[in-house]
Amino acid sequence: MNHSERCRREATRDVIFIFQSRRRTFIKEPEGYAHDGEGWNRLDDDGEIIESDTYVTDDEVAEADSECYIDIWLPEGVWLDRDEAEAWGEAHNYRFENPKKGVGWRVYGMPSYGDLAKLLRAQDEKQTETAP
Repeated sequence: MNHSERCRREATRDVIFIFQSRRRTFIKEPEGYAHDGEGWNRLDDDGEIIESDTYVTDDEVAEADSECYIDIWLPEGVWLDRDEAEAWGEAHNYRFENPKKGVGWRVYGMPSYGDLAKLLRAQDEKQTETAP
């Protein structure tokens, strides 16, 4: 797929794709849970740990208290094609999927500007000229 086809498909001018990994950061102690350095424990009404050998995942804690965390999306790489970026993410899923730590990934399309946009358009024009 060439550059102009990608832009039409994504409805974004001079589109590029950013592969991002998610890092969940807790900004406050969620109500009813305590972290012991290794994981989250559920607390009873008296503030005592219910089961000390069973941890609750970050996602479960986040569902219980949606205001206790923020998600930070870190750029990992840039692709020219969404399908290629998503295929790379699936192939390297082990690096980004860990429910205990609350990580994940996404591919985010965004417009490019300046010299990068000019370069992408020029490459597209060059491909169009050489096409039979």
